[in-house]
Amino acid sequence: VKKFQALLEKKSSDSCDHLKRTIEALKRRNEKEKRDAEKEISHYKQASEEAIRSAKSRVASLHKEVEAAKARFLENLKKIKDQNDAAGLEACKEAHMKEVEELVRKSNRKYREM
Repeated sequence: VKKFQALLEKKSSDSCDHLKRTIEALKRRNEKEKRDAEKEISHYKQASEEAIRSAKSRVASLHKEVEAAKARFLENLKKIKDQNDAAGLEACKEAHMKEVEELVRKSNRKYREM
């Protein structure tokens, strides 16, 4: 009986030791998985922050391009307006000169007639 009782205690002790080792192994595995998950989260966080910075940089760059294009457009528009104004002035000048020439001809005719 004592032999049997000692064997049971040994079995119980072995089972307890086995359970303790299993629990410790599970704890270590859990800690490793937790560290791995934290590393992965950190990696994705850094990647998303980098993507956000990159997108903000592209938006800023595009904004600068839009502003430059807007400035070029306004400059070209002003040039066209100035050209149109100059063409309009030239057309007015030509019309005025023709009118003056016509008046001079009429005046010369009247002078000759006199």
